[in-house]
Amino acid sequence: MLITANYHYIRHSFDLPYPSICGVTPDQFKKQLIILSRFGAFIHPLQLKEAIEQGTSIPSHSLFVTFDDGLREQYELALPILDELGIPALFFVITGVLSEKKVSPVHKIHLLRSVIPPGVLLARIVSYAEAIGGIAPLTKEEEERAMFHYDYEPPDVARLKYVLNFKCASAAHQQIIDRIFQEHFDEKKVYTELYMNEAQLADLAHRHFLGSHGYEHVPHASLSDEALRSSLHKSFSYFSRIPYTPFAISYPYGSREACGGNLSRFARDAGFVYGFTMEKAGADSFKNPLLLPRFDCIDLPGGKNNTFGDAPLFSSVQPASWFDGHS
Repeated sequence: MLITANYHYIRHSFDLPYPSICGVTPDQFKKQLIILSRFGAFIHPLQLKEAIEQGTSIPSHSLFVTFDDGLREQYELALPILDELGIPALFFVITGVLSEKKVSPVHKIHLLRSVIPPGVLLARIVSYAEAIGGIAPLTKEEEERAMFHYDYEPPDVARLKYVLNFKCASAAHQQIIDRIFQEHFDEKKVYTELYMNEAQLADLAHRHFLGSHGYEHVPHASLSDEALRSSLHKSFSYFSRIPYTPFAISYPYGSREACGGNLSRFARDAGFVYGFTMEKAGADSFKNPLLLPRFDCIDLPGGKNNTFGDAPLFSSVQPASWFDGHS
């Protein structure tokens, strides 16, 4: 079985006015990797590629490390620890952000939430949205999705994050986020400080540690087939400027609804060999290599929300089931 741990922010401190940017410190990151190493062996991205393409074997208790978003702190703070411990990883970057040199809306949201109370921010969004018809309240089904997808957050924060990430995806709503963001931040400065630079990307490419997190940080399955094909091909093609041929992708948000439909087929057509959702499970086969499961690091041993306690990890993890029978 393959168990994958995913990370986002790696910072020395998360001391912000409001708890919105969550992650691990370098010390916590290192300690968790050491704990996980007691359960299995970390494999290289190319090992996984070869296992999928050629049927080669990987250790029965295989571990894999990924990072989403292409944040500079991942390279500067996490990579040296990985090198020290001899652990490979895959860093998934939002290619549209790097191509257009603009801050992703998802990170604008994170930063805004760090300086504005949740209720105040949601009220401002709703107020600005009145001109375009407002934002409908969460349905019962959406409420359940919000609580499931953000089960590590308080209910009020989970609702806000769901509204921001899934109900504000239109261009008009992004304009609202941009408007509020510009009132609080200098986008050029934030971009330079937040994302990896070209030299860092080239180093990761040389190591075969680089993958795509999509061209835009949006729920991919919500796009039309035409827009989805275009987005995946644009993201794949971005790497030619490094130059590098990517073979892996992780899907923004990673929820079941964000990864359904024709996404895996179109990702394969674009040239990707394997891809990751955020299904909290292990991969006991590679029959759906473009829909591999992945845990948020907080849910694994050494994480602040360890759901396995002291139980043996690999015998406790359930195999992926979201897309059984999917081809």
